[in-house]
Amino acid sequence: MTYLLGDWDECVPLRNSNWEFRFPPSIKKLTLKMYCLPWSEISVIQELPNLEVLKLDRSAFTGDEWNMGDGVFPNLKYIRLRGLNIKRWNASSDHFPHLENLVVQGCEHLEEIPADFVNILTLKMIEVSGCKLSVETSAREIYNEQLEYGNEELKILTRDNDPDK
Repeated sequence: MTYLLGDWDECVPLRNSNWEFRFPPSIKKLTLKMYCLPWSEISVIQELPNLEVLKLDRSAFTGDEWNMGDGVFPNLKYIRLRGLNIKRWNASSDHFPHLENLVVQGCEHLEEIPADFVNILTLKMIEVSGCKLSVETSAREIYNEQLEYGNEELKILTRDNDPDK
């Protein structure tokens, strides 16, 4: 089952309402866009036991910093952050124990991919485009350290090796 929520041109004003996310626990794929909720509200999504694919597009959540806290995405294999205004992402490998694919696109303010992602040994692909050079650099550092750990499956795609750039 796939859910796509929020396909508007402007943020949906939900912050001051009593509305809250409720998803069936069986959900496997979720795309959010233009909800403009604070990052603290993502905890409801972290609790979804079967979620494997999460796509957070333009203004799905807002704020400079995403602190993962104690929440874990237990079965998440793919995460895409696209067009978010985030500057800092405070997360560790413990938050994403099964992550295989990380895509960061058009997050122009993001400073770096969390350094501890080097310990996500299930990673198979990191894709970075439309971000600061420091994000690409952090992706390459993760890649190089993963190679040292013996993870030869990991691939990295950045604008430097993107054939369209």
